[in-house]
Amino acid sequence: MLINVTIQGVSPLLMNRFHEAAQEKVSGGTSLSLNGSKGTPREQAAPKIYADES
Repeated sequence: MLINVTIQGVSPLLMNRFHEAAQEKVSGGTSLSLNGSKGTPREQAAPKIYADES
């Protein structure tokens, strides 16, 4: 069953989607390194949002 929902608001909705990279890390037993660049805030948020394909 597919349900379409429209949410209206004044601020962005970020729900920390469990993305493919996180799934691989959990199943592979690896963890993130604390060293190095983590990217810009936009780059960090991109894999965590639910977005339309269009």
